Amino acid sequence: MNTDPLRLLDANFNRLNEGIRVIEDINRFLLNNAGLTEDFKAIRHQLTDIFSSLNLIQARNTGEDLGREIIGSGEYKRETIEDLIKSNFKRCEQSLRVLEEVSKLDSVSRAKSLEQIRYKMYELEQSCLLKKSFPNPCLYVLITQELCKLDPETVLKSVCDGGATVIQLREKTMEDGQFLKWIEKAQKIIESYDIPLIVNDRIHLVQLSGVQGVHMGQGDLSTKDARSLLKPWQWLGRSTHALEEAQLAESEGVDYIGVGPLFPTNTKVHTKAVGLDYLQEINDHINVPYVGIGSVNTATLPQILEKKPKGLAICTAIIGVDNPRELTQVFEKQIVS
Repeated sequence: MNTDPLRLLDANFNRLNEGIRVIEDINRFLLNNAGLTEDFKAIRHQLTDIFSSLNLIQARNTGEDLGREIIGSGEYKRETIEDLIKSNFKRCEQSLRVLEEVSKLDSVSRAKSLEQIRYKMYELEQSCLLKKSFPNPCLYVLITQELCKLDPETVLKSVCDGGATVIQLREKTMEDGQFLKWIEKAQKIIESYDIPLIVNDRIHLVQLSGVQGVHMGQGDLSTKDARSLLKPWQWLGRSTHALEEAQLAESEGVDYIGVGPLFPTNTKVHTKAVGLDYLQEINDHINVPYVGIGSVNTATLPQILEKKPKGLAICTAIIGVDNPRELTQVFEKQIVS
């Protein structure tokens, strides 16, 4: 009987790295998720370091591998990218458990390191499979209570009925306690619409309420620090005003970016309008989802649409009118439909 554990370690080390590479490349080349791509790359390098002292290849014997002749019923059944992600996560987690258990025979420290990686993979699986994709195309509506012409709850319901695909609650001056109550009320209103709800800036209220995500400015928390406070499935958006800022945000793994302000706007009084040329630069150089923002209204929309934007964010042109539902429908038909 061959009881050398190196062969077992080698087989599962290879299986684990193959599974990680599949998931990593899906996030890199198909989903354009820089953050997750870096996470999987880091794990591969960590695994290489952990097993660098073992000469695993000397124990390899694929010619006598009984598994080559055993094919599971679902081995060749993959219908979606999600199926690929699920199956390869299971492969990774099972391999990690084998590596961890066998390592207990000769190295407790190696076993503990593998245990930590296994729990990290559980978190990454949740991030990959539970996280909704940012909608593309997107009608992103920002709601600030003091800018609503009608009652804010009525505006929120009207925007949902009109076809908004993402809603952000933006309250720069409202106190935390009052804002949290408004977030919770908004969650109840939109729960039957299945529309993602974003909160501007206040990541601690995102934590307390469990909304879909947070939108942050250039001067807010770093992407790394913000990610540490969010659940794996929650979105992180970032305002950008120049191509360099957009490229940095994309490389850091944000879920989407705000692009603008396209035109001068009263809601961004301290930020200079960047114009439509920036929107064109984003189309040419950036893969992460985005929404153009800044005085998007019925007057400016035709020239904005000439740039073929993937998403637009609108505030007062929808919430500051007598008929927000009808205006939402107008924009939805031109941006999304």
